[in-house]
Amino acid sequence: MSDTANNNDAHVKIFGEDANRPRYWRGGNPVFGLLVLFAGGVLLLNNTGAISWDFWNFVWIFWPLLLILAGIRAILGRNIISSIIIFFLSLAAFGTILLYGLKKLDSPLVSYFPLEIIEFVNLLTSNIK
Repeated sequence: MSDTANNNDAHVKIFGEDANRPRYWRGGNPVFGLLVLFAGGVLLLNNTGAISWDFWNFVWIFWPLLLILAGIRAILGRNIISSIIIFFLSLAAFGTILLYGLKKLDSPLVSYFPLEIIEFVNLLTSNIK
């Protein structure tokens, strides 16, 4: 019996991708990566006195967003297109949270954001107490 007889494995497709094909995309989790960058940036701003430690009281109400982003990540899978989608969703979410917290603190750092983005965040967070 030759070795080629064993190469007739069934081709299984999962979400349109060949399950037998080796994967070359070994990217990490963009939600976790952006969360670490966000938390590190805010802690750095806290330690330098640029923003108050009360910032965490305002952004803590958004913790369920991490579950939503992780769920979207689990649904989309681990290919490069879904990672790009999750990256930009996470970037928009953490940027909105950052701007919301800075606005609640009346931080002068808000003046660095474009007026259109500030108005958009006001619209998104108008019902939050």
